[in-house]
Amino acid sequence: LTDFWETNLTFIRKYKGNPIQKHIEVDQASQDEITQVHFGRWLQLWFETINDNFVGDKAEAAKNRARNMSTHLFLKMYMSRPTNN
Repeated sequence: LTDFWETNLTFIRKYKGNPIQKHIEVDQASQDEITQVHFGRWLQLWFETINDNFVGDKAEAAKNRARNMSTHLFLKMYMSRPTNN
């Protein structure tokens, strides 16, 4: 997870996994019950952590990337569900 965020925030390629596939697998393991509420809660915790520890352009970029990523990951996860194929 640290490598993932370092890759996304510094553009130094350390993470080589597939976050979409990982989220799909977690959703399947939880019987497709991950909702937008879960992603919203994660964003809330992410923003609180960023705001408590960082300021400036990079902090705002981290929040914007997380917001965009959460939307993208949720949509990909949702569309992979059997009822949506």
